[in-house]
Amino acid sequence: MAAQQQQMILQQQQLTAQQQRQLEVQQQQQQVDLQKEQTTLLKDGLLTAHQTATAAIDRAVAPRVQRAGNITDFKRLNPKEFSGTERPLVAEQWLLDTTNLMQGANILEAE
Repeated sequence: MAAQQQQMILQQQQLTAQQQRQLEVQQQQQQVDLQKEQTTLLKDGLLTAHQTATAAIDRAVAPRVQRAGNITDFKRLNPKEFSGTERPLVAEQWLLDTTNLMQGANILEAE
């Protein structure tokens, strides 16, 4: 009888040790799964950050298309009125200034 009790105790100890090993394996698997999930989240975050940065760079270096200006844009620059002078250098300077303002307002030459 004592031998049977010892055998039962030994079986219980073996079962307990086996259960402990199974529990350790489960915990290790949970840690691996958690690390995989964290790695996936990090990859996704890095990918999103990369895509955002790339889009920002693309927008920054993309050529900007300016819309054609109009008379309102030109008037906002407060151009001088022609004084009606007969002095050719003053008239030529006014024409040059007005042409520069029109270019600054992005008014097409055809207009």
